[in-house]
Amino acid sequence: MSEQLEYDPQMSVRGMLPDELEAAVSVWRAANVARGAPHGAVRTSRIRAKLSASDVLPFVALRPEIVGMALAEPGRLDDGAGELDPTLLHISMVFVHPDAQGTGVGSSLVLHVLEAARSMGYQRASLWTYSDNTPARRLYE
Repeated sequence: MSEQLEYDPQMSVRGMLPDELEAAVSVWRAANVARGAPHGAVRTSRIRAKLSASDVLPFVALRPEIVGMALAEPGRLDDGAGELDPTLLHISMVFVHPDAQGTGVGSSLVLHVLEAARSMGYQRASLWTYSDNTPARRLYE
């Protein structure tokens, strides 16, 4: 039986504004530190670039400060190595600050991304995570 999350009127999810880039990167960094994942200067620079690219859809969850971030980008054929697939949106990042994990932020972000994809005419969404990333698998499943 899946856990029923209560609606949180204090939280909102929306597209990330340019001046919220550093706050979103901070959430990414905090989540990676908490799980012992790589988060050095080179990786952080790559995340900033991905969140700032012109063809992506970055989102933030606020409560009222930014407690989560997600990034979706145009999907590609051949497991991401091929040409663009105009029917596919790929969810490439979903991160929640450790203090807000388990409170519905991640599921709200994913649902918001899926609604945005639907409204933009995408027919499918994809994502992947490591098989041993239990929190992410629980969220996506």
